[in-house]
Amino acid sequence: MTSGQEPSSFFLKRGDLVYDPEKMCLKKAGKEISLTAYELKLLVAMMKAPGRVFTKLQLYQVISRDFCQADEDTIMVHISRIRSKIEEDPSKPKYIKTVRGLGYRFDDEDV
Repeated sequence: MTSGQEPSSFFLKRGDLVYDPEKMCLKKAGKEISLTAYELKLLVAMMKAPGRVFTKLQLYQVISRDFCQADEDTIMVHISRIRSKIEEDPSKPKYIKTVRGLGYRFDDEDV
């Protein structure tokens, strides 16, 4: 492309979180948030379907094809780390809510 603006990419925006798929980066209120590849994959999958409940198995399938019972802990750790990076108060999450007995959902209703 010649000098001027680059073509605009599709940004995924939920509340004050913005994902840029071309740069594969997440920003919160304009500040870049450092996420691992797995954390980013999980968060983007959830951001694309706000309100949808994802089971731990479904979330694990976002990052891997194989699953075993012990992998549930892996998902819990990833979700905890994501919350610590994007939530104001990870103990009272605004974005990633736990659905007891089922899994997690990305909630942008309160945002």
